[in-house]
Amino acid sequence: MTSDRWWRDGPALPPPAPPAGLGPRLGSWTEGRWARRRLFLKVLLALAVLWAVVALSHPTPPAYGFGLATLLATWLLLVYANPARAVAVGEDWLRVRAGRRDGWVRTDQLTRAALEVRWTRRLLALEDRGGRRLRVDLDELFANPVVREAFLAAVRRSRAAGMTANRGTAATLSLDGQERGT
Repeated sequence: MTSDRWWRDGPALPPPAPPAGLGPRLGSWTEGRWARRRLFLKVLLALAVLWAVVALSHPTPPAYGFGLATLLATWLLLVYANPARAVAVGEDWLRVRAGRRDGWVRTDQLTRAALEVRWTRRLLALEDRGGRRLRVDLDELFANPVVREAFLAAVRRSRAAGMTANRGTAATLSLDGQERGT
């Protein structure tokens, strides 16, 4: 029997293991269980308040059930669309696990790095010489200083070996000798 009780905080997902044949893990980052639970409870509370406002402004009892079912389905879709993620880095590799997806790249053999800005996330798309591709959230990558420094050291080695990166990506990763702004 495990001593890890449900009320104790811990990682929502264990850090990924190193890829076979590569060096040890130097650092990792993963969300805490309670951080995820707080986020989902806040979203559920916001949806419940929204449902209450709509229910009070349109007093038709048959629509209450349909509205509640729609909001609950929306909440479950948000929970499903936002799986727990874990990031691990070694001297020459980066691995990201999210839900059932697990991907990794050789950070010392990167051929391309591109910054993708989505609605609320900044993703870094990486591709190595072996054809492996990976997208990682910059906030997750930079959350742990050990992970950030190990990753940036390997990316600088790749840049010296000919990796392509546009100006925005190079500035964000401080590849041109500049300090990274937050």
